[in-house]
Amino acid sequence: MRSLVALALFALLLGIPSVALALREESFGNEPLAAVPGWPQGLLEVVNLRSRVYFLGGDGPNICYFRGNAKDLQDALEKFARINEGKCPLFLVPGPAQTHSFQGRTIDFNWQLHLGVGGGRRGRSMEQLPVLRVYVDVPGPRPLKVDSQTVQRWLAELDSDSFQTRDHARQQLARLGNDAKPLYRAALKGQISLEKRRRLEGLLSALPAGYDVSDFEVPAAMTLLTVDDLLAQNLKKLPDPNTFEEGTLDELVALAPYTDKVVPALTSFLDRSRSEWLRYGAARALAEVGFRARAALPVLQEGRSDPDPSIRKHFEMAIDKLEQSREGPAELARLQNKLAIAQDLRELKKRRESAKK
Repeated sequence: MRSLVALALFALLLGIPSVALALREESFGNEPLAAVPGWPQGLLEVVNLRSRVYFLGGDGPNICYFRGNAKDLQDALEKFARINEGKCPLFLVPGPAQTHSFQGRTIDFNWQLHLGVGGGRRGRSMEQLPVLRVYVDVPGPRPLKVDSQTVQRWLAELDSDSFQTRDHARQQLARLGNDAKPLYRAALKGQISLEKRRRLEGLLSALPAGYDVSDFEVPAAMTLLTVDDLLAQNLKKLPDPNTFEEGTLDELVALAPYTDKVVPALTSFLDRSRSEWLRYGAARALAEVGFRARAALPVLQEGRSDPDPSIRKHFEMAIDKLEQSREGPAELARLQNKLAIAQDLRELKKRRESAKK
């Protein structure tokens, strides 16, 4: 389904009537799209991969969303690396990832392709280089807490004539979780029976859905960027009205778990010396950050006496949301998961940079 709707999501969210509405376009599935003037050679092949599940276009950012396994991702990476000789940016960030359609439908995805800003099917050319952003949603394998001899014995017992021995070995290996993935892959490369191969493949398929840094390879030609690079880029945009973009605040909300710099930066934009729309946006962004933005409550509460009723309304909404925010065991577990993935990505980038020296 394809629809054209008059939207100015950011402006309407912030209550700014003076911003012109933009014509936006969406489609679901992987119906082939036509190239737009200005697209570099090879981009259309990436855009029309079978793994595409959603497209957002028209005036403003044009973005393709994809969902697939590690094999699909590897295919996308290799095709993307051939565009502009690998000079197009690749961001690896912790997942999982979701977006929403114009009607509020939830769309889960694993990576997204930013095509640039332009008029989409209305004929305007794209501006900016395409950017691929991949969401890694599983921490990579950690050192096993079981000695290697015991693990090797369990692997060998997967081929035992005794059902009880085989099943016991399978259960023990399964308890190792994702940390045993490299061992399964190494064992599958050897000369093994069909039954043992089947059991190893079964253990692999039972691991958490998604992929970690060991499940794909970033082509050597590509420049790899992480959450640290995204954070630096977006914090740099904040003080300068010429580089600030409407998506900057949303980016900073997503980056808040990885640094203590975001909440103070957003809080500074609540000051009365800032523009009205930026104060709205900062209040909304802090509310979206949640529990970890409660340090901003005193400044938000000062807005209760602001002469502008709209400011008072937006600040009150942010205060209510922050006061109700909680960080329970489930939220902490998700945070720890993302922090572990972020560290995996930093180490991957460090290894790549060391290999180039």
